[in-house]
Amino acid sequence: MESGSWNTSCAILNTVKREMHPYPIYENKKEDQNGSSGSVCVGFQTYACTQTSVRYVSYRTKCGAFGWKRCRRSRKAYYRSYKTCSRKCPPVDGNWSSWISWNGWSTCTKNCGTGGQARSRTRACTNPGPLNGGKQCPGLTTGIERRQCNTNPCPVDGKWSSWTSWSSWSTCTKNCGTGKQVRTKTRSCSNPKPLYGGNQCPGLTTGVENRQCNTNPCPIDGSWSVWTSWNNWSICTKSCGTGDQVRNKTRSCTNPEPLYGGKQCPGLPTGVENRQCNTNLCPVDGNWSPWISWSSWSTCTKNCGNGSQGRTRTRSCTNPKPLHGGQQCPGLTTGVENRQCNTNPCPVNGGWSSYGSWSPWTSCTVPCGGGSQSRDKHRICSNPEPKYGGSHCVGSSSETASLPCNISPCPINGGWSSHGNWSPWSSCNVTCGGGKKTRKRERTCSNPVPKYGGNQCVGIRTETAADSCSPVPCP
Repeated sequence: MESGSWNTSCAILNTVKREMHPYPIYENKKEDQNGSSGSVCVGFQTYACTQTSVRYVSYRTKCGAFGWKRCRRSRKAYYRSYKTCSRKCPPVDGNWSSWISWNGWSTCTKNCGTGGQARSRTRACTNPGPLNGGKQCPGLTTGIERRQCNTNPCPVDGKWSSWTSWSSWSTCTKNCGTGKQVRTKTRSCSNPKPLYGGNQCPGLTTGVENRQCNTNPCPIDGSWSVWTSWNNWSICTKSCGTGDQVRNKTRSCTNPEPLYGGKQCPGLPTGVENRQCNTNLCPVDGNWSPWISWSSWSTCTKNCGNGSQGRTRTRSCTNPKPLHGGQQCPGLTTGVENRQCNTNPCPVNGGWSSYGSWSPWTSCTVPCGGGSQSRDKHRICSNPEPKYGGSHCVGSSSETASLPCNISPCPINGGWSSHGNWSPWSSCNVTCGGGKKTRKRERTCSNPVPKYGGNQCVGIRTETAADSCSPVPCP
């Protein structure tokens, strides 16, 4: 069923239709059955629809042989109207979703003897759900699977059979004084027997019953108990000069007591012993004389850091002396008194810390001829630091190590030795008229000899001296 109101604004179509529809024409826009594309139709849906109408329109046009007349003509005009229509949504039948995974198996209903367990899975009527009066999904929401479990036989606990009849009473263990008699009965663990690991029957196979017999008392003769230990000696009647002491011991007729006409114990229940005591001369206890004056204080045990010193005084056990076993004086002969001394802190002498790392090696002292290079390391007087007038660390704060270097010999330049003695004068080069005579002396390049690539001596090896001679004019 469609409903709605037409839009009053209509558009005149340009195309002139040659035929007129006897009924309104409805044209639906392209939509799916649920209304707008992709949505779900619930209840009613709306959609756009159109209606085309026709009427005749008059107009004038030229007519006649030459077109000089004006004639009236008519033509069809089509109108299309728009409105929003509605209709019931179509019914949608429900369809099941996929089953979910099985749940875990339930606990077995029995521990043995074949029990059962189940597991389940579910689905929902949502693929799709029923709409607009559509049908529900057929079948059940929950699927159940069952299986047997614990099929092993159950343990059978043993149970006792009935007791047998009691046996006859045994012979009494005594003729008098209450003896004992026993009788027994038995049973077996067979009703049923224990099977498949079942428990054995609790309790004993044999039942025992006891009873007293010959309960009349037997006659019992009395007998002495063991003597008790001697009592302590009594106090001596004198503290010295020979007195008397007594001690005793007892026994009782209880081991056993005489009963049921039995005989009493023979003899006395008490034993007595006497002796002399304190036969010595009476003792004189010692007593202290007065203390003598305190001695001077001893030298302090420490020069510093809380030492101690003591002083003493003495007395003697002579006022009177102990005699005849009299007691010595109680306490000590010497009295001691202590006190602290030299409580000032002790000097703490300094101690060296560990050496630090070595410094790099210095350059060699000479380029050749055997020089040396050195390195050093340092320490500080901090382990511990000197305190309270303690002495500083002894020794040097550094340590030096040396190493020879550039040990190849240095070049030695040659040096002239001293000139030797002059040679004799040579003969005069002329016999008259004034001539010259010469003499020579030499030196060697040996002071020192050039070595290790050193330079040779510079200068002339031989020195020549000249002098005039033969001054007589020639004839």
